[in-house]
Amino acid sequence: MPLIKKQETTRAYDSVRKTTCGNCPTGCGLKVFLSAGKVVDIFGDEDHPINKGSVCPKGLLTHFHLDHPSRIVTAGIRSAVTEDFTIVSWDRAIDYIRGNLKGLVEKYGREAILLYESESDPFEYRMGAAWFVRETGLGVPVSGGSPAAGSRTRSVLEKMFGIPQSHLLTNHPRDWCHSKCLVVYASDLARSDPVTFGPIIDARDRGADLIVIDQVPTRTSLMASTSVIVQPGTRSVFLKGVIRYLIDRGWVDHDFLSRETTGFDALAANLQAYTIDRVAQTCRVDSREIAAVGDRIGKCWPVQVIAG
Repeated sequence: MPLIKKQETTRAYDSVRKTTCGNCPTGCGLKVFLSAGKVVDIFGDEDHPINKGSVCPKGLLTHFHLDHPSRIVTAGIRSAVTEDFTIVSWDRAIDYIRGNLKGLVEKYGREAILLYESESDPFEYRMGAAWFVRETGLGVPVSGGSPAAGSRTRSVLEKMFGIPQSHLLTNHPRDWCHSKCLVVYASDLARSDPVTFGPIIDARDRGADLIVIDQVPTRTSLMASTSVIVQPGTRSVFLKGVIRYLIDRGWVDHDFLSRETTGFDALAANLQAYTIDRVAQTCRVDSREIAAVGDRIGKCWPVQVIAG
């Protein structure tokens, strides 16, 4: 039975409400703890299919924004930047903006205005733009992503690595969970990217091995099938020990290596110094942990390595 992380505040509260986080387009589920109608804490909703209880710092700290003295809760309009704002109702402010924008559209055409959105914008910003265009009847385009998005990724990757994009591992995180073994190296995805981590937990619960290699216990390591905590500063040494273990047992794809890589023989020669005993002593782990990780990686296919 998979472990479900129960989210509970230590602060006094009298009710809980579930809602959706609006800090990014993901839409993580939140549990809002209330006392006399006031928010006292926010946690991830462990029953939500997206984030499964995890949530990033932006979501956790949302309630600090609600009562912040600098928060703008009224609308103001002015006809010039040299004037003071006049406080008006939100309906009056929206009508004011709509009137100005419609004047620009009538004068220059609908293509003169572009409401820009990106995939990293908060959810309510993106939806607000679409709703604004619809409700005001402006009919102006709402654009998402970079205008050069179709070619930018390919060109950047080719410049960075000097090889075609088709030869790089650029699969989407949603594809990671189809692997039979997932190795998370020096990364606390459960804390830093809970949405990406959700499908990984799903894969673990379906039987995939989730191996975490890090130098301190993390939220991610607590959820792993196998967790290896090494001496700080020795994570790369442990990884070299695992790679040598795989090479010694012939668990490498030589056809792929010869076709897609260079320098493998030099790497293998360099790794001869990293015996299991030496790596275990340096990393302060049991040598059986190295073998166990090597066995899981070597006998599973496909394998996904996620590095920090």
